Order: sequence, then structure tokens, then C-alpha cells
Amino acid sequence: MRLRLASFQIWLLAAMLIAGTVGVVGGRFVIARIQHNEEETADRAKDERIARGIAARVAAGAGLEQLQARPSSLRCRTTRSSCTGMGRRSS
Repeated sequence: MRLRLASFQIWLLAAMLIAGTVGVVGGRFVIARIQHNEEETADRAKDERIARGIAARVAAGAGLEQLQARPSSLRCRTTRSSCTGMGRRSS
């Protein structure tokens, strides 16, 4: 009887350790995903503000020379390392 109880306790401990490990790893993935989505949302909001600013300048009659005066706001959006004008640091 004691042997069965000891075996059960070992299996119970193993199951608890596995469940805890899966929970911690899953939680870290969820947190990382949430942070990534928050960063993307902030980037999109900033891009939208820039686009609205450009649209307002065009609607107000801004010419090509006036729009080219701030080319940094029109630079690429593909990778973080090559975008320096969107408020991002080069990696």
C-alpha cells in the first residue's frame, strides 16, 4: 500500500511540475504576443497621424517643394533597421 501511495505521489508531483511549466511558458508567449500587438498598434497610430498631416498639407494646397521639405516622414516602413525617419532607432 505504501509503495502505491509513493508511486502516486511521484506521478502527481510530475504532473504538477509539467502543468506549471506549460503554464509559465504559455504565459510568456501570450505576454510577448500582447506586447508585440501593442507596439504595432502604436506604430499604426503614429503612421496614421503622419498620413493625416500630409493629407491636410495637400488639402491646404501644399506643393511638391513643401512636401519634400520633410522627407523623413515619408521614408520606408518595411524594416526597423532601414527606417530612420519614422521615429525608430536603427538596430
